[in-house]
Amino acid sequence: MVAGMADSLVMSVVRAWDTTAVLDAQRPNLPSSLRTPTGKKPLLVAPAMNTAMWVHPVTHKQAAVLEQEWGVDAGGWIRLIRPVEKELACGDTGGGAMREWKDIVTIIRQYLDVASATKSLES
Repeated sequence: MVAGMADSLVMSVVRAWDTTAVLDAQRPNLPSSLRTPTGKKPLLVAPAMNTAMWVHPVTHKQAAVLEQEWGVDAGGWIRLIRPVEKELACGDTGGGAMREWKDIVTIIRQYLDVASATKSLES
């Protein structure tokens, strides 16, 4: 994402995401209840990788961009769901493992509930 590559369907969608909220403002069918406080559609990202990849300095810089420059809390559109430490598919134990899918669904539901409740209070 941070490198700007669009070499898969997912990355092409990410590259086509309206990071400014200018284009989406022209689309009246998009629910405002699911936008960030700056009017942007959030993109929740749950990375998973080998521990050596997760602790790599390049990954550290890329995660910093996602959270500190593009993060929802910084006025951006990215919500990073950080990986966890557990036994990985390769047999190693360490950080970089994707959270359980049920945990990711719970986080997404909580995020949607908070966004919806915030918009209801503003109405």
